Amino acid sequence: MRLSRSIPIAAAVLAAAPAHAQQWGGPLFSSPLEQSRFEILSSDANGAGMGIAVAVRPFSRVADLRLRVGIMDGIGTGPFSEGMLSPGREVAYMAGIDYAMPLNPQAGGPVRASLVAGLGVGMNAETVVSAPLGFSLAYDGGSIRPYMTPRVVLEHHSGPAPYVGPWEGSAVVDWGVDVSLPVGGTLRAALTTGSYRAFGIGISF
Repeated sequence: MRLSRSIPIAAAVLAAAPAHAQQWGGPLFSSPLEQSRFEILSSDANGAGMGIAVAVRPFSRVADLRLRVGIMDGIGTGPFSEGMLSPGREVAYMAGIDYAMPLNPQAGGPVRASLVAGLGVGMNAETVVSAPLGFSLAYDGGSIRPYMTPRVVLEHHSGPAPYVGPWEGSAVVDWGVDVSLPVGGTLRAALTTGSYRAFGIGISF
């Protein structure tokens, strides 16, 4: 089987598309206005399976550095354990890191921008290394903060034939919104369009 496209969500969750395997195949959930220390999310890409993960910002002095770990449903059968999220699917494991560099940290208006880059790995029948690169643009509307994240993603597959392959590229855009909750925390939702489609929701603290 091939790893499905997937990406961590509010804590780091991923789900993937059947044709390509890439850890960041779901929404990246990267907004210049969101710097929560802990996130939990779930996403589904092209209906290929659910993923769930956690994301943390462990360094207070480097608030834009985020670490992610998670599991996701694969497709078909293989040497790994039975899918825990959907019966009959195989489990894939993933980990990654992403970094956002503010482009206008001193801006006084409601618009914020940042460069976004990452590196991730997913493993089951094959190993997939993926690297997203793009930018994020957000509007500070108070308790409701929409954002968009266009990016390109490079990925490399390795493992038993026919999974070994060269680097491949995708171009996608996340359309997301963060909503502050009255009880604390942030509700997050995002839709990915472009080379693949995905949707994810999550919560951050």
